[in-house]
Amino acid sequence: MKEQSSFRGKKKNPSKRIQKKTVSQAQDFPLVRKSGIVAHPALDNILASIGKPPESTFVPDDFQLQSIAEIEKENDCLVIAPTGSGKTYIAQEAMRKFLEQGKKCWYASPLKALTNAKWIEFRQIFGEENVGILTGDIKDNASAKIITGTTEILRNCLYDAMINEENVDFDLVIIDEAHYLGDSNRGVVWEETLMYLPRRVNILLLSATIGNGEEIVNWLEKIRQKKCTLVVSEKRPVPLFPIFYHPGKRMLLPLIDKNGDIFAGVKEYCGQTQKRFSRPIGVSPLLTILKEQNLLPAIFFVKSRHLCDNAIEKVGNKETTQDAGFQEQLAIYAEKYPFIKRHKHLRQLRDKQVASHHAGHLPVWKFLVETMMKTGHLDTIFATTTIAAGVNFPARTVVITDSDLFDGDNFNPLTANEFRQMSGRAGRRGIDNVGFVLIVPGSFMDVGHVAALVSAKPQNVDSQIKNNFSMCLNLIKSHNLLEIQNIFRDSFLAFQKRGSAENLWQDFLRHLDFLQREGFVDENNKLSDAGEIAVRMRVDNPLIFAQIIQKNIFANLDEAVLAGLVASYAFDGEDDLSISPKEIPRRLKIAHSLSERTLAAIVEKLIQEKFPVGKRFIGVAYAIYLWAAGEEWGKIIKKTGIAEGNLVSLSLRTAEHLRQVGNIKEFPDVAIKALSVRKAILRDPVSFEMF
Repeated sequence: MKEQSSFRGKKKNPSKRIQKKTVSQAQDFPLVRKSGIVAHPALDNILASIGKPPESTFVPDDFQLQSIAEIEKENDCLVIAPTGSGKTYIAQEAMRKFLEQGKKCWYASPLKALTNAKWIEFRQIFGEENVGILTGDIKDNASAKIITGTTEILRNCLYDAMINEENVDFDLVIIDEAHYLGDSNRGVVWEETLMYLPRRVNILLLSATIGNGEEIVNWLEKIRQKKCTLVVSEKRPVPLFPIFYHPGKRMLLPLIDKNGDIFAGVKEYCGQTQKRFSRPIGVSPLLTILKEQNLLPAIFFVKSRHLCDNAIEKVGNKETTQDAGFQEQLAIYAEKYPFIKRHKHLRQLRDKQVASHHAGHLPVWKFLVETMMKTGHLDTIFATTTIAAGVNFPARTVVITDSDLFDGDNFNPLTANEFRQMSGRAGRRGIDNVGFVLIVPGSFMDVGHVAALVSAKPQNVDSQIKNNFSMCLNLIKSHNLLEIQNIFRDSFLAFQKRGSAENLWQDFLRHLDFLQREGFVDENNKLSDAGEIAVRMRVDNPLIFAQIIQKNIFANLDEAVLAGLVASYAFDGEDDLSISPKEIPRRLKIAHSLSERTLAAIVEKLIQEKFPVGKRFIGVAYAIYLWAAGEEWGKIIKKTGIAEGNLVSLSLRTAEHLRQVGNIKEFPDVAIKALSVRKAILRDPVSFEMF
């Protein structure tokens, strides 16, 4: 299935037939506005309530006070409350109380962007000297009383503590976006973290989308032998009202009626032949009606990067509001970050106050867009759904144009949690009396499915723990086999499913057998020299790196070739860049070929035994080779065709892998070279200093 959009280009002349029909029904509907779109009278009261709530002294909600009280008692606590309800306030107060006692805290989040944002926020609250950051890419003030960091880095710290038989030097761990425990790719990290944290360390988990909180609390109490309190709040600080655009009637309707059923006019639409009525509205007319009804600013969730970028091209200047403060702030940012001046969307941002936000953009551009949205300078953002998870810049209205999401392989219906994450961005606390989620149907939208999601409960979180070689090596290094078996018995998976602990154990033994046969573990279940190297490579394919390092393949490479080769191992995609072989330098080809020959035997065995192993593409290696060698950013984009955001992600993954290589002190020359070229890679625009 190809990507579908709910948008068309703007028509020059609105349909006179529709305008006449609307005027003739003036006794039932309001006067036609400039957009040619009207609002149903059932929306009159809710639209009239739009505005800013009166200023008042902040008074914590009961759920916030209860959560803080549980942490003060040194109990664990899981807080489940809607987006924007003030979960961060709980975290701040908990950290404040621990800081007053001279204790240390760790704030763990799944996203580097969110970690960076919290780092800035907490430094303003607690003082720069008290807050540090650890993300793999950034390390600053690592001995501070409060550390913001990714959950992966926290898990790695726990590995190190277990291996070295040391106590972790923090007393409170706050795990934001705790529903990542059920993430198919990364949930294993969350589960390991919760299992490995010492009982004396208090845990505060925060989420908006967990359906089985009681089960998680019971599991934690079982494995940690201490009280864990579940605190749940269903109340949104800003009420959410769902509305629907009827493309046949060119009208805004309530999506749900007073009884909780689909509104009659929407039900009528659903009963008609979709093809007849699904005439997608253009971007500009839709923005006009949003402006007419005072529904801006808005976030449009769109299926793909291409459709986000395409949408801002269709916005006319007359649909936006000029803002002198915006122009002044934009000039300041452009002066500080030169890449902004050359960005292809600068004109749309400057002249139309709209922006596209997705993973294909530079971090500095996304940072600019996020900052401008939070400070109220933008009318509209067109974004992919990744913006919904954790990044905090809500709007008055969220616009949803599809009822499914593309996962890279297939289109799947929106889940209750995905809908909650997106719609949760609607309504700004202290700014809006009400937030809106506007459903704009396209050719493939199942309106009934979306309507059902409005009242759907959060989904249950299921364990995603599974063995991988990095986990197995670290467990073998720090525990004996009986202890490892007991760890699996303590897993959330074993708590949820009877017999699963035995399955985990048998799969661990399968990994162990491979490690022994390939010389990473000896007959006494101790790590060999190769195993000692592999265990320090906290990467997806530690055996690959250990093999390459031990065979000394990196020894005679210059820094740029080394970085390119490491990039080929770090890459986690399925397709290479389209690069002509003539473009690739001979020394990079030779190094890549030697690497592949060296790895051929172990890669073949991994594949035969159905262990995951990545693809090591030379086109990917070439892109990072160019960047490490000092080539201009724009020229690399032009030569390779890689999206800017993808090149940033690849550079950051490569830099993290180089940092891991730098930990291998048995090969000091290689370690020094890896850390040196890592600095060359982490330059603007891959890494930038935020305000």
